[in-house]
Amino acid sequence: MGINTNKYIKMGAGKVYFAPYDSSGNKTGNFRYLGETESLSYTASPETKEKKTSDSAVATTAKKILTGMSRSGKLVCDEVAPENLAMFVIGAASTHTQASATGSTETLTSVSPGTMRIVGATASNPIGVRDISNVTVTGGGGSPSYTEGTDYTLDLTAGTITVLENGNISDGDDLDLTYDVASKSWDHIESSNTKQVKGELVFIGDYTTGENDDQYFPNVDLQPSGDFNIKSRQDFQQIEFDMSIMEPSSGEEMYIDTQAV
Repeated sequence: MGINTNKYIKMGAGKVYFAPYDSSGNKTGNFRYLGETESLSYTASPETKEKKTSDSAVATTAKKILTGMSRSGKLVCDEVAPENLAMFVIGAASTHTQASATGSTETLTSVSPGTMRIVGATASNPIGVRDISNVTVTGGGGSPSYTEGTDYTLDLTAGTITVLENGNISDGDDLDLTYDVASKSWDHIESSNTKQVKGELVFIGDYTTGENDDQYFPNVDLQPSGDFNIKSRQDFQQIEFDMSIMEPSSGEEMYIDTQAV
């Protein structure tokens, strides 16, 4: 029987989903769409053992057997969603909620002209408060009063204050701040050095040409790979993972099924 070349000549495209295991290492079946992904690839690395002849001047291969198989892959995500970025830093994504407040006070000790301080920064919230207003700045103890644009500048959205050079604030001075805080929420990600990104991965094909197929990997480990460009106008941000394809507790390492027609 001849090969249907139109059917089997393929250009891959489709969606990638990932379902992380729970804290006990069990499947949840809750697959999350990873958004636009540039590529998903698979590499087979066979392990072999050879027996060479030794009765002639030039050794030849008498026998070669397959002793093992390692499977791996590469995943490149175009969408820098909080959950994807959390997987890259091996951490967790959450929502940070900031409550509104009026007349918040804070003392910034030993400031230095030409430097920036984060308003409201604490050990548990190092990024500080956002979207502040009605800011007043005085010296330690309430005097003298300083002037925005002459002695300091503010980024109200980011919640920062920059002490200006050639102003009236000297190196080592303390500043007393009073400000209001708006009710806001934003995505928050914290890294970790102990958590592995393991789970199930599914590819649902929507090929540019050729017969679609779907692929299921029941036990993969995603490891962050390559650089993540925090700042660059040369390229869009991407998140890359190396993928270890491992044997599950039951079943096979990967499954490929053509889509029913």
